[in-house]
Amino acid sequence: MTPMDTKPLTPSDRKYITEPQIAKLATAFSAAIRKVNPFADEAQQIIENEWDQVKDELTAANEAAIRAHLDRKRNTITVRVKVKRGRTRQKVLDDTKRKQYTEKSSMASMPIIAGDSEDEGDFVWFHSNRRMSDAEVEQERTKRGLVRDLEMQAQYNADHPEFADTHPNGDSWQADGNWHFASFHCWYDERRVRVRQSEDGWYADTWFGGRRK
Repeated sequence: MTPMDTKPLTPSDRKYITEPQIAKLATAFSAAIRKVNPFADEAQQIIENEWDQVKDELTAANEAAIRAHLDRKRNTITVRVKVKRGRTRQKVLDDTKRKQYTEKSSMASMPIIAGDSEDEGDFVWFHSNRRMSDAEVEQERTKRGLVRDLEMQAQYNADHPEFADTHPNGDSWQADGNWHFASFHCWYDERRVRVRQSEDGWYADTWFGGRRK
């Protein structure tokens, strides 16, 4: 018997964009175009006289943009984290209660936020389903309007030690011309945190994150 959650969709099951939603999309797109007004005279001529030649490409571009946003949303988890600032780097790791595998040079360069306050904010986890270099992770975080916060990331792993069992996560930073990383994961039932110099890219199953600005 076919499980209900794998049953093929019939035409009546599928969700279609409604006329009010199409109107809303058209209104929003029109407002954006008026604000930016990016088109040259040649582009205006295409709009006036050659619409049939560009409508398919424009429709495909809009569909691709919506699908890209949906993919990011489906691979995103937003959590609320409260973190105590002013701890030493070693204390940040100790509070996770994970087995530590660290290098001194990487530990010394791990970015932390100075001060003696208690911060609370949204931390957004994201997952790209592909291998990425350290630089690509930074680009993905910037694209999402997030900033690195290793203390907040470590705190969430401390508060929810089971999270990294199914969501191995990490982050990286540059120091002295090299990339370094912190990684939270489980290996043969041992919950670990590694802080070392980066050599290879990140595996496709790794989650990353950042504090919402």
